[in-house]
This record gives sequence, structure tokens and C-alpha cells, in this order.
Amino acid sequence: MSLFILIPILFVIALLVSGLGSVSGVGGGVLFVPLLLILLPSKNIEEIKFISTLLVFVSATINVIWNLIKKNINYLVILIGIVASVPAVFLGRYIAGLFSLDVLKIIIGAILIFVSILLILVEYVFKNKEKKNNSEIKSKFNIKINEQSSINIFKLIFISIAGGLITSLTGMGGGPILMPILLIWCGLTMGQASPISHSLIAGASLISLLLNYHLFGDFEIMVKTGLPMLIGVIIGTIVAIAVKKYITKEIYIKWILIVLIWISAIKLILDVLL
Repeated sequence: MSLFILIPILFVIALLVSGLGSVSGVGGGVLFVPLLLILLPSKNIEEIKFISTLLVFVSATINVIWNLIKKNINYLVILIGIVASVPAVFLGRYIAGLFSLDVLKIIIGAILIFVSILLILVEYVFKNKEKKNNSEIKSKFNIKINEQSSINIFKLIFISIAGGLITSLTGMGGGPILMPILLIWCGLTMGQASPISHSLIAGASLISLLLNYHLFGDFEIMVKTGLPMLIGVIIGTIVAIAVKKYITKEIYIKWILIVLIWISAIKLILDVLL
């Protein structure tokens, strides 16, 4: 594909995916990896994961900064999440090295399908069964997310490990797994879970990027592919933050995301099987 055609496509994809990911609370990584695998067949899996992780990190960091300004997240939650993510990122990096590209494509496709099912369950099965998080605030094992809610520290550590593992293994940032777990297991609302998810994604993604620092010097990755997508991600994320409070029907956004996830997952799996 011509570079003059590819660059606008990459920009638009980054803009739309980051916007959808921010509004839905799942993050853009769930679509960046499969779409990049399709659009950039000449890139190896490590390069694809690096690009996706970089985009996810930038989007998540913008959200974290906004949440800190709005006092929606506690610094201690971020610190615990980053510390717990470190060993998981190393483990995911090791596990990823054991599999071929085809196997990783199937793993990513399977995770995407699993995530879409979780999103449906969260919306239609668990939404009305959320625990009253305020009742847990007095627990000695809980730490404050903000002035209105808290989370069990052991659950936070486990979730951080899961996010770090997914980030390093697939490059999807961990958000597709983190949000459903925070909603279902921790009984948080979307508003309470989203700042935690973004914080854990940013921490795990940063560690993963540092472990692959040599790719920052790759002109092909950083300029031809990364730059237009980074611009799209920054614009898409900022716009999503600005308009999110005006969106009253998040379910429509979620269903668009779910359909795109299924299309991407099926395409990845068919590429391997056919």
C-alpha cells in the first residue's frame, strides 16, 4: 500500500479507535493490534505490539493526567499498580517469546472474543448486580480510589498483574481485561473503574516500552507509522474526554466496539487457518 494512502488511514484509525476506547472505558489496544496486523503485514509481531503499546500508553496517560486534575484517582493506587505490574510484564515478555506469530494471532483472537463476551455480560447480566462499593470503605484492606469509593488492595494487585501480563503478551494494554474485572469482581461503576483502568494501563505500558527501548530509534516505526497515529490518538483522546459527559447512550458505543472486535478477531483467526 502506498505511503500516501497508508498515513491518512493510520491517522483516522488512531483517531476513531482512541475515541471509541476512551468513551467505552476499554481502551484502544483491543483494536490497534488486530488492525495493525492487517494493515502492516511486513511488520513482525514485536513491532506491532510496540506500536500498539505506545499508542495505548499515550492515550492512557492523557486520561490519567485528566483524572488526577479532577481528583478521580489516588496516587497510591497508581503506585501499587505500577509495582505489581513489573514482574507480570517480564513474565508476559518471556511467554510471548515461546510462541510463533500464528499462535500469538490465535491467542489474541481468542482474547478478543472473550473480551466481547465479557462486555455483553457486564452490560446485560452484571450491571444491575454491582456491589455497593461505599460499604467497603471502612475495610482495613481497602485503599481509597477517591473521596467517594475504594478498592481492596489485594484485588488491585491481582488486577495489576493481569493487566501487565496482557500488555506484555499481546500489546493490547490490558484494558480489555481490566475493565470487565473491575466492574464484575470489584463491583465498581464505569466512573470508578475507568480511572483505575487507565492508570494501570499507563503503568504497565510504560514498563513494556522501556523494555523495548531500542525500537524508539527505528525511523520506519516512529515516523512513518507512529507519528501519524500518535497525532490521531492525542486528538481522539482529548475529544473523547471533552464529549464523554454529553454521551447518554454509551451502550451504542459499546456495541460498535464489540462488532469491530469480532470482525478483527475472526479476521486474525481466519488468516491463520486458511
